[in-house]
Amino acid sequence: MESFVSEELLENTFLYCYKRVSNKEAAQDLTQEIVIEALRNVREGRKIENFYAWYWQMAHNKIVRHFQKLQNQALPIDYVETILFASDKTLDQLISSEEIQNLNKAISKLAAIHRDIIIRFYLQGQSVKQISKALGLSFGTVTGRLFDARKNLEKRIADMEKKEVCIGDEKGEHGELAGARVCSRADGKRKRKISKLSFDYKNSGFLNWYALDSLLAQQIVIACRLEKKTVNEIADQIDAVPVYIEDRIKELKNRGTIMEPSEGKYLANMFVFPSSALKQVYESQKSVMKKIDFERRYFELLISMKDDILKLDFYGKHFDYSFLLWYFSIRGGKEFAELCLKAFIKQNKIELGDYKPNNPLMGQFDDFEGGDSGAGGESVNYQDKISWSYCFPDFWTPRVGYAQCQVTIEQPPFPREVAWPWHKNYEPGRMDWVNRSNGELLIDLMENSKKTLNQTEEELAAECIKNGVLTKNADGGLELNIPVSPLKFQDDFCALFDKTFKALAEEYTAQYGSLIKKALDSHIHKDLKKDFYARTIQWLFQPLVAVYEYGVKNKLYQSPEDYSHSTAGMWIFRKID
Repeated sequence: MESFVSEELLENTFLYCYKRVSNKEAAQDLTQEIVIEALRNVREGRKIENFYAWYWQMAHNKIVRHFQKLQNQALPIDYVETILFASDKTLDQLISSEEIQNLNKAISKLAAIHRDIIIRFYLQGQSVKQISKALGLSFGTVTGRLFDARKNLEKRIADMEKKEVCIGDEKGEHGELAGARVCSRADGKRKRKISKLSFDYKNSGFLNWYALDSLLAQQIVIACRLEKKTVNEIADQIDAVPVYIEDRIKELKNRGTIMEPSEGKYLANMFVFPSSALKQVYESQKSVMKKIDFERRYFELLISMKDDILKLDFYGKHFDYSFLLWYFSIRGGKEFAELCLKAFIKQNKIELGDYKPNNPLMGQFDDFEGGDSGAGGESVNYQDKISWSYCFPDFWTPRVGYAQCQVTIEQPPFPREVAWPWHKNYEPGRMDWVNRSNGELLIDLMENSKKTLNQTEEELAAECIKNGVLTKNADGGLELNIPVSPLKFQDDFCALFDKTFKALAEEYTAQYGSLIKKALDSHIHKDLKKDFYARTIQWLFQPLVAVYEYGVKNKLYQSPEDYSHSTAGMWIFRKID
């Protein structure tokens, strides 16, 4: 059973914890506690009928106890440290407001005791507690020196702001200034600025993405995104001192964010595109969609599936089909991207062989590659325009067994979760409406709307009525407002969808796929091209933004009276043996 504790489960556990505690170290500690607890129970021979249901309930309990401890005990040193330096300028902010070269000079002029602490705290990411132990100093001494060092460094940076350091117009091999953002000046020269990475595609590479939470790490990846480079070559490109970046490079390699294809040379293990190139891709997508009248045809096909879909086994056939379209259009959009990927592989005769998906991250950095044409200069953030959650909260009860509630939309006009669980204004969002506590009751009411409820069930039902999950009907019973089906329904729906949409997917891919290749091919190093064209390109075929906006604009969806209390776009799936 220990084989259940996979790398994917570890990533999902970290994600689960981080979303709830919003603190990297706390999430890591909780993840470790949860996994150790799971292994201990397994090794002691505890009989667990459904490992994953038990696992996530145990994880939930650990987080609850975590917050209880915070309420009842004094804050640990790490939290004190976070509060102490919350108002400080971090090194990333200093980097983004001044050239790295000047920053290096400023650090080099600090006294040794201050320089060492600055490097450890800001560049190497060590906590005050770790620095105290490494240097044999008290917590108070380290915080005092760090405070003094920061003030001295800010003063030196401020002094250097009067001396602008400019670079010429020499461009790199691929047309931009090696990951730097370049700003025009009145004297015709250009001043070098540092670009941040934004991410379009994370998928299972979440932990790799988290390794890039500092601006320094992002610059390293940008520097080696297209060709293998040594530590010194990377340092030269980002104007850093090699000793400052060695540990960060090692961390990025350990995380899998960069690789070492030959000894001492590093290469990004992710796709990093200039924002102008991605903007070109997204503009091409809009152009192709307009040319082939994509959105109208998409909904016509989806509506044509109505009779076949209603023949499938699920609760909710009495709902208006325009209400079901909230779910079908988004779920179908994900399936459509899969169809496009298959069509692209076939049309371009890509030989997969024994290829195993790597699922790298995909990101972009600001650039002025388009000159005055407006093609670049800022991150596109097209996919961020609509960020449906597509979460799968699951639960298990002895009678119902395993079930999951797919929440496909968490985007205006629907409300988005804006507060964390410990926030005083926090209210459970749509992804929290169906859970282990009320899941069995909801299934019971689906089967018998006049079920007699005990006091606990009355309270659960009242909360569900408030959220719109249940409605009192004319007969005095409680009606479930979410479709429910066996897990097999998804396979049946996808089979119908694939048959109906195959021709449109092939037409769309034939025109749009070649434009993606034209815009991005030169920005992908050869070690990752198969990964991109055999998997990651699927993300760029996603039509969800256009589909969702077209459906809302043309009132193809049934509009809820209150979007804050609507189950539109939600679906419960059950594993029925």
